[in-house]
This record gives sequence, structure tokens and C-alpha cells, in this order.
Amino acid sequence: GHPLSLNLVLPRLAEQTPAALVADFDALLPGFTTGAAKERNESLAVSLEFSLRRLGEASRAALPDLGVFAGLAMEDDLLEITQLDPALWATARTELVGAGLATLEEIPGAQFPYIRFHPTLLPYLRARLAADRRRELDERYWQRYHALANYFYFEDQKNPHFIRALVQRDLPNLRRGLELALAHAAAHPADAAALEAAVDFADSVNRFLDVFGLRRERARVQERVDALLAARGGDLTRAEWVALSSRGEALRAAGRAREAEALFRDLLARLPAADGAGTDAWGYERAVTIHRLGRTLRAQGRPEQAAAAYRQELALLARLAQSDTVKRQAGAAHADLADVLADLGRYAEARAEYAASIEAGKAIGDARMVAVGNGQLGTLALRQRDYGEARRRHRDALAAFQRLDEPGHEAIAWHQLGMVAGRVEDWDEAERCYRESVRLEEAAGNLPGVAQTAGQLGNMCESIGRLTEAETWSRKALDTFTVLGDKASEAKAANNLAGLLLAVAAQPPAARPAPFQGRDLLAEAAVLAERAIAIVEPLGPSEKPWTTYNILADIAERRGQGEAARAWRRK
Repeated sequence: GHPLSLNLVLPRLAEQTPAALVADFDALLPGFTTGAAKERNESLAVSLEFSLRRLGEASRAALPDLGVFAGLAMEDDLLEITQLDPALWATARTELVGAGLATLEEIPGAQFPYIRFHPTLLPYLRARLAADRRRELDERYWQRYHALANYFYFEDQKNPHFIRALVQRDLPNLRRGLELALAHAAAHPADAAALEAAVDFADSVNRFLDVFGLRRERARVQERVDALLAARGGDLTRAEWVALSSRGEALRAAGRAREAEALFRDLLARLPAADGAGTDAWGYERAVTIHRLGRTLRAQGRPEQAAAAYRQELALLARLAQSDTVKRQAGAAHADLADVLADLGRYAEARAEYAASIEAGKAIGDARMVAVGNGQLGTLALRQRDYGEARRRHRDALAAFQRLDEPGHEAIAWHQLGMVAGRVEDWDEAERCYRESVRLEEAAGNLPGVAQTAGQLGNMCESIGRLTEAETWSRKALDTFTVLGDKASEAKAANNLAGLLLAVAAQPPAARPAPFQGRDLLAEAAVLAERAIAIVEPLGPSEKPWTTYNILADIAERRGQGEAARAWRRK
């Protein structure tokens, strides 16, 4: 009764009676008809062996090499790795499909089909592969998929829709190939080329783990790479630069911007300087590192310093050969410079930088860069209260990211559409958008995104008088930022929750929602506000400590502490 066994066997009823099939099974596995096979759960093996008997001897002899693959393979990759004779493979493929052991999947635009194998076939074949042959095939396997991962990485910037359809199918093989590459590098610690290949492979795969929202898996890959690098000393290599850069980006994404800043500053100091003739072999890596440093500065509320970093990066990129890669990096720098200019209220300059980024994306055929630029112009329009343009830009960005299958950026677009709806007090639409954003962020394990949108849901619920839900969402935001160690955001969340509790405390006790009754709301609000102040005061005026001073003054007044209230007002 095993479904996979039935899937293999039932088509044979067109050729044989049930009695004949059972007789064949009993010949293959004595005791099958008496129930012993059921007890040993061997129906899969006997069904598979029965199907394999339908293949020719030459095909059966060649099949064990397929055991290196993970569920499927594009046909050209299969032939390159196994080096099977194409004529023999053509016969074997026909026989496998006829026996129900494989199916073909044609992808529009792809020259070769994917071969999808029956789930029982490859493990069965793998067990019959000689160890020496397995090692030989595994080496060709990971090298082929490393090259394929790099191809996907660069082509994704030109033709993302097609490439991501391929990556989604090949991800099992990319995962297995990366595992083999990492294991090979670990087994050969003195082989710098093996380390470089493994780190480069990981960087390409990590791009798509990010794109598909698989952040936990990405973190596990980064841990493996870090462990490899920890065992190596000496001068900085490009492999180490790639791995350290990836670690810094992960720290920033996790809300640990100060740690990320320290890492990138240390990395900049370790980069080899230009030679006496002014040739900078590390110029591109230097520009990218400065860019990532700028992002950590913005994340800490230091926009002027971030803007200086992006301008330094653009000046450096302008001196390099203008490849598509350099142009793409310049487009990203224009976009991030625009973000900090918008933070500073310099909207006209920001709009010009966003436009430069979009033009760079169009020039090199980067649909993703164009979509990001549309979203950024939508956010700028929201700041300028042009809600019609903001909605249109964010909807365009959302549609593009859905086509690109990027749940991370899709979640951002939903969040921004919620912001737009909230500004025009379309609360039902705002809630729908925010909840969709939270759903995508939680599915991806992106805790910073979850926390930010939960905070917005808390603010929205407070605005429309749904105070119990407001507290639930606000506490979720606060708890998540605390776990992340994002102090600045933790302080904002604590400030918002303190303000909510203070507003509820202003109501007559009997009018308060049940979850708030019997609580000393002023005391709770004071604890939260003092927690926020302890964080923001050392960070300086950029974190707007006066909003929390105001809450503490209100609390003091409600407690009849006039002098304390006046002291907070003076601050």
C-alpha cells in the first residue's frame, strides 16, 4: 500500500494481471505474498527492482552514476557530470520514462529539459555506486554546480524571472554541491584554491537563499564558511573578503549595525593599497566595502556620515573600468545615497539620485534595480504626502517583486502600502497590507522585518481604539527588537508602548478594556520610558530623546510630582 510503490506498479496492470504481478514480486522477494515484506517495509525496493527489470542491460549498467544527483538534473548537466555516451543516455532516458522512473520537464527558454527521477530511484542507485567512482563523480558534480551557481548569480541581474525558475529547480543540487565543496575545502586546509572555490560557491548560493527568504539556511551556510576561515591565517584573500563581507551584511540585517560597522572598518584597513603607479587591484572590493559601511552608518542614525561614504564610493567607482558590474554597483550607491538625503529632508536631491539609480538599472537590463527604485520613489512620495504617487509606485514595485519571486522585497512593498493606506485612514486596507507583510517576514525568518511591521500594526490599532491588539503588537515588536539586540529600535518600541499605556491610564478605570484593568499602568509606562531613555541618551539627539522626556513628564504630572515634571520638560 505504499503510494510510491503503487505509482510504479499500477501502470503495469495494462500489461499483466494482478496475479502475474504478485508472482513476479514473490520471485524478486521471497515471502512477499506471506506478508514478510510488509513487515520489513520492502515494498518500495521490490517495486523499484520490478520496474528496473524493464530496462535494457546497457541502461541498467549505466544507471548507478545518476545516484550523485539530488532528485533531478538538467540534461546537459547530467551528461557533463556522468560523461555518459549520449546515444546510450537517449536509450536509457526513453526506458526510464517508459518504466515510470523518470519524467521530463521542459522549461520555456531552456535548451535542455529537466529529468525528474522517481523518489526511490536515486537513493537505490547511490547505494550501488562504487566508492572510487562516487568520489570521481562527486568532484565533477560540485565543480559543475559551482560554475552553474556563478552563472545564475550574474545572469539573475539580467533575466531574473527565467533564472529564478531554474534556480528553484536546481536548488537541491546546488545545496548538495556546496556541501561537497565545503567538505573538500575542510579536508584540504592548505589548498587556497579549494577555500576560494568553496567561499565563492557559498556567496552565489547565498544570493538566492536571500532572494527566496531562506535566511536561516543562509545563516547556517555562513557559519560553515566562518569555521573554514577561522582555521586559516595570512594575508587577506578574496575568499576571505567575500566571507567577511557576507558576515557583516548578516550582522546589519540582524540589527547589529555597530558590530557590522566595526567589521567593515577592519576589513577596509586590511585591503591592500593601490600600487605606486596608482593601479588599485582591489578598487572594486574597496568600493563595495565602503558602500556596506555606509549602510551600517545609516542604520545607526548617522545619515551625514553615510552620505559621505556613498559619495566616496561613487568617486572610486568612477575611476574603475565601466563594466556592467561597476555600473550596477554605482546604481546601488545612487539609491542608498538618495535614502540618506531623504532622511535629511533634501527631497529634490534624493529624487535625482533615485532617478540615476533607475536609469542605471535600465541601462544594464536590471529589472530588480528598477523595481527597488520605484519602491524608493514611492517612499519619497509618501514623505512628501503625495499619496497617489506613493500608492502607484509601491504597487508597481510589489508586482515586479512578485514576478521576480522575492518575498523579502515583496514584504517591504506590502509594509509601505500599509503606510500609505494608514496615512489616508483606510484602516482595513492598512491592516490587510501589514498582515501580509508580517506573514511573509515570519515565513522568511526575518525578525527585523517582523518587528518593524508589528510596531506599525500596534500604532495603527492604537489610532483606531483597538487598544488590546495595540498592546499585543507593540509588545511583539519590543520583544523582537530586544532579542535582536537592536537597541535603537528597542528604545523606540519601548517609548511607543509607554505612550500607549499612558493613554489607557488617562481613561476612567471602568472604561478600560479588560486586559488593562487592575494594573498600575503609570508604573509600567515609567519602567518602559526609563528603559528607552537609558538606551537613547548615550546615542545622542539623532534618536529624539525628547519624545520620551515628554512621556516621563506626563507620568510625573499624573502622579502629582510637579518638580519632576518640570525637570523633564526642561530637558
